[in-house]
Amino acid sequence: MRVACLIPSFQPYRVPVFDVMHEELGDDFTVFTLSDPPQRNDRLGLERGNFNRRLVKGRYLPLAPLEPEGLQTPTNFVMGPGFPLHLREEDPDVVIAMNFTSWTLASIAMGYPTVVFWEGTRHTERTVGRWRRGIRRQMTRRAEEFVVCGPLAEEYLVDVLRAPQERVRIGGTAAAPPPEEYRNLGPRRVLPDEPIRFLYVGQMIGRKGVTHLISAVEELKRRTDLPRPFEVWLSGDGPRREELEQQARDAGVADIVKFLGHTSYDEVWSLYSRAHVFIMPTLQDHWPLVVPEAMSMGLPMMISHYAGNVPEFVHENRNGFVLEPTDHRGIADNMETYIRDTGQVERHSVQSLEMVAPYTPEWAAEGFLSAARDVHERRNALAAG
Repeated sequence: MRVACLIPSFQPYRVPVFDVMHEELGDDFTVFTLSDPPQRNDRLGLERGNFNRRLVKGRYLPLAPLEPEGLQTPTNFVMGPGFPLHLREEDPDVVIAMNFTSWTLASIAMGYPTVVFWEGTRHTERTVGRWRRGIRRQMTRRAEEFVVCGPLAEEYLVDVLRAPQERVRIGGTAAAPPPEEYRNLGPRRVLPDEPIRFLYVGQMIGRKGVTHLISAVEELKRRTDLPRPFEVWLSGDGPRREELEQQARDAGVADIVKFLGHTSYDEVWSLYSRAHVFIMPTLQDHWPLVVPEAMSMGLPMMISHYAGNVPEFVHENRNGFVLEPTDHRGIADNMETYIRDTGQVERHSVQSLEMVAPYTPEWAAEGFLSAARDVHERRNALAAG
């Protein structure tokens, strides 16, 4: 069974999943991707892994201006004039197409049995126009199987795009395991004289909700009877960083909120290892990989209900808390819970480690492989009469 995976660009977390598929399929598995992707982490993805890849000359063509706050779903067209020829030369038995791109449309139009991987939710797709939704529904009708990253993506695919429920399975995405030196650190503990460190990892743009986190810190600082100090580490960069730094100064919390700037994919694990609680007040995210990454390092979770993987990874007061990002007092209350009861950090840490354990690259790859096998067997049965 020859399988082609169409993904115009990908970050390093995809590599372990693709390597598992390569181990299963050998040279019959090929990844099609742009030869010069736009993002730094996407270029890192090109350099890693043992799987075959076909590099396609092309680029992303924006069909609408990029909204700087990130609250509008981007509208891009993947330009790659040579892509159909590359695909015809490979002539796969099954195609796995990442999301509803022009490459997905080309695969379906060329008659290849196509499995669509989907990761959007009602939150992330709420600004998608009727015309675009209609094109997605047409592709959904003609796709053979679907793999989604979680229940919220499945809900959107079935309820909005009208995919047959029986042809949807969960899988396809998993965080890369921690580097060797950070594995087996065990549950997170707070030392007696140590401040509790809350960690955010992500861009400094509007949709990430960092302004709400700073407002929550301002609220928490007013509570003068806290039994120990706390810090909030913000890892990431973006167009709103200066504005957020000014907000922290104006709120009188610049001594608590630490702006760490851009952290490379390889360096972020050191931050996970030194933090006590992971916090993400996002207003919109698909299936943020930082959540299972941080959980694999034993961090309790404080995650916005707008994150697409909350149902899988955050169980209220078991391994953390689900946040309403605009409820600054509520966020401060949850942070105070950890500050007053440091034993809860360890208890929630144990649960995070247990909950994330099944979500391995092998589990993610099996979602793709099982879908491809089903499509291939069904096509063979039809051909045999």
